[in-house]
Amino acid sequence: MSAETTTIPYQGLTPGADANTYVMFSTATAFPAPNYVAMNRMKRFQLGLSNSQAGTLNWYKSNTRLTSTQTTPVWTQIGTLAVAAGATAENTVDFLVEEYADWKLEWVNGGVAQATWVVSMALSGERVKGT
Repeated sequence: MSAETTTIPYQGLTPGADANTYVMFSTATAFPAPNYVAMNRMKRFQLGLSNSQAGTLNWYKSNTRLTSTQTTPVWTQIGTLAVAAGATAENTVDFLVEEYADWKLEWVNGGVAQATWVVSMALSGERVKGT
């Protein structure tokens, strides 16, 4: 990561013994306007997740905040990923997000409480992941 990287603190709760959906990050709540990621030359969203129980990541896009009449995004799902429990290593996922007016990442818990739940998130101006 470079100086063009902004770390983002996870503001949510540790998932309990449920199958609830937890918003991990949303540009609609993090930023005052759509296209904020691109305007600030951010291209990638990076997630590091240490989780003791399995779950699912879902990500979404929205263009509805571009209109003056729509302030709450209408989300369209663009991807899903089953995430295994991280027994010995952190799960890492990179997303290209620069082309979306708004973007959101959610965790759907697998029904078992997370004993380990460490979320690391960042926006990066780098187009490709460094080695």
